[in-house]
Parts: sequence; C-alpha cells; structure tokens
Amino acid sequence: MKQIPIISLWQPWATAVVTAHPYRSLGGGGGILPLKQNETRCWPTDFTGRVLVHAAKKWDKKLEGIYNSWPFDEFHKQLGKLEFGCIVGAVEITRCNTSEYWIYNHSPEVESTHEEFHMGDFSAGRYAFPLLNPIRFEESIPHKGQQGKIMKVPASILPEKYHHLFK
Repeated sequence: MKQIPIISLWQPWATAVVTAHPYRSLGGGGGILPLKQNETRCWPTDFTGRVLVHAAKKWDKKLEGIYNSWPFDEFHKQLGKLEFGCIVGAVEITRCNTSEYWIYNHSPEVESTHEEFHMGDFSAGRYAFPLLNPIRFEESIPHKGQQGKIMKVPASILPEKYHHLFK
C-alpha cells in the first residue's frame, strides 16, 4: 500500500501553510507562496516534496492570542474557520535551511521577511523548511495526528480526487 508523508502542526500554522498568500507569489512560474512560507522545527529533514498537513487538536489561550495578533490577524478572511484533528491540505517542502542561514539571507527591513519572522521560531539552532504550492482541501479529512517528525500514512485515507498530488 502506498504511503504518503504527513506533518502535524498546531493552528493557526496548519491552515496558514496550506493557504495561498493573497498578494505574494514567485514570478516566472516559480510557484505559489503560502501565507506561512517556512515551517520551523528543532530538527532537520532530508525530505523534500509534497506532504499532507494535519491540524492538531491542541487549542489554548496562547494559540488563540497568536491567531488574534499580527500578522495572523491580517489574514483571518483567508484563513477562515480553523479546524482541528484533521488533514487540512498539502504543501511542498523545498529544502531544509538552518535558521541562521534564513536570517542571514533575508533583510529585516522587507515587510515579507518581518511578517514571516513572526510566523515561525527562527531561534539559533533551529531549522526552516521553505514551502511552496499550498493546496487547501475543500473538506478536511478527520485524522488522528502525531506531533513529531514527518510521518507516513496510507494513501487510502485520502479521497480519490487528491491521489494525483502524490504520484
């Protein structure tokens, strides 16, 4: 049985990585940028390619405060209703950089860099996975996720209309 990679994120980050940015894109056919353009983690990965994005069930006052603060508060319309305990879409991980590399190669004066910096944890010793081509599923898929590294799930959990994304 075919296995598909999946990563679990807390909200609002899960929905932000599968939602296209309303006014930023890569020109020349370089791809579609998600609202949150880097997933930051304390571990590196060699994985590149499309992953399913699972929205964890966790929601508390701290996460609600993040959702209602800049820059997320500017994107409530695009983010819509946040869902929990389900697969909300898919996105491509293009590579893995150290946080130091990301900071060194991005100007803090540029609005997009400032916005992105506030959507992740770019502390020293962490890693940033640049993301492209978000796909937000029309209907979420209930699934019990697991925090941690990139996992695998059977392709059979996906409706047939999404199988072409993982060929």
